[in-house]
Amino acid sequence: VAEIGMGSTRMLTCETYQTIKDNNPNLVFMHYKQAGQLQKLLSKHHCPNRVTKEVRANVGSTKKASVSVVLEGGPGNNNNGTLVPLEDWLRFKSPILEYSLDLKRDVSCQGITRDLEEELFACPTETLQISGRSYEGRKVLFPV
Repeated sequence: VAEIGMGSTRMLTCETYQTIKDNNPNLVFMHYKQAGQLQKLLSKHHCPNRVTKEVRANVGSTKKASVSVVLEGGPGNNNNGTLVPLEDWLRFKSPILEYSLDLKRDVSCQGITRDLEEELFACPTETLQISGRSYEGRKVLFPV
């Protein structure tokens, strides 16, 4: 399981998309908020005699963590030891993190991923079957 928008660049590559096209697996992308719908569908088809209740748990929702970055150096070394909340630090540094950490070294076919994401979020169910066979047995054509 992976998120399309975050951290997918090393997994959703041109090679991955070509493999999907070549092997035509039943493959669906869905917004994580739709997991309950997937749970109902799987239950309906694989556990029809069981009455199931949607399980929703965010075990970390009550935890409050305060994370900070300690600044060191800088012009005149006037930042030594200054604590900055992580959210603030990321807001200012995020434009250069991708470059400075070389996060896009092995990236390919990012345009296809963006197109899929756009189609996914344009769909009211936020669910997109990208390959395989439909419920009616029709072949699903790779959307991009």
